[in-house]
Amino acid sequence: MQPTSSDPLTLVYAKLFITLIHYSPPSQNLNHTIDLNGHPISKVEVTGIVVELRHYAEKSILTIDDSTGSLVCNFWPATTAQFPQLKNAPNLHALQESIELGCLVTVYGKLHIFTDKSYQPTRELNAHHLKIEDDEHAEMLHWLECIHLYDNVYSKNPPFENSSQFKLSKAIKDLLQFNPTTKDSLDLLPPSQPVFTADDLLKNKDVAAAVEEHIKEPQNKHSTKEIEITKFLNNLVQNGDLLSVQDETCQNSNKPLYKVVSFEILGPKVMEVIRSEYEKLPIKLYGVRDSHIFKILRTQDNLSHLKMNHVILCLNELVLLGLIYALSDSEFKVVS
Repeated sequence: MQPTSSDPLTLVYAKLFITLIHYSPPSQNLNHTIDLNGHPISKVEVTGIVVELRHYAEKSILTIDDSTGSLVCNFWPATTAQFPQLKNAPNLHALQESIELGCLVTVYGKLHIFTDKSYQPTRELNAHHLKIEDDEHAEMLHWLECIHLYDNVYSKNPPFENSSQFKLSKAIKDLLQFNPTTKDSLDLLPPSQPVFTADDLLKNKDVAAAVEEHIKEPQNKHSTKEIEITKFLNNLVQNGDLLSVQDETCQNSNKPLYKVVSFEILGPKVMEVIRSEYEKLPIKLYGVRDSHIFKILRTQDNLSHLKMNHVILCLNELVLLGLIYALSDSEFKVVS
């Protein structure tokens, strides 16, 4: 039996963009589960256009596209009918036959993560239920709900707000300016955000107080302040908020060094990827898609844990500064 999680998000269908399903790291403890900012997600709800479809006697295999990416969904009417919450659903075999290319659908299902025949990691969705959308605004509503839920739920730390773990995490993020409303608490790092170690963070009174409370917890009684701070910093690296770096001025340091992922770091890299990839396009009528930019950046040194939301925020800032054109919601080119 595999481990279970007490996170309430394991009990619901998480509304997600498809690109998050593909690029979120797999859970280290749970099978067929992704780790979304510390939340284990195994059941998802996606909405998109059917761009590929194959009907079989027992099931249908459809590929849906939500403009951020595409996802293969396996739909078994006979198996789906066994779910008690769908007793009042329409005839599922009739529903299967009514799926057509180009129709807008919402799929609720369980993630299936495996290695395909070419030894590539693959993610698909085994559908529990499928709904053909009649309202043309359903996709836009899904986008808005995904953004709202990510900002207010999925991007938040799983611990409860009164726990020492949450307080320590908040103190560290406030210090590193992850929360712009608490800049007054920043008394360590200058605006240039140099590299820092766990010891540097302990010089801040808020972080020191939070970690002191945290190590008093029974499960942490054999730990130390440095170990607990390092754990949190490594989690932020895994979440794409920090870079683990080697600073040339600190070559003799035997302690891990970190740097905040900022616009100053990411902006030039994004522009370089757009410029180089745009030159490769055979037809210059289109731009470089944000999902492709994200994929290229993750192959670069220290950016393997980068998250799509960092890229989107960076692209928006570059557009506002007039450094790149937005040819569409997801395609960009550098201003010449």
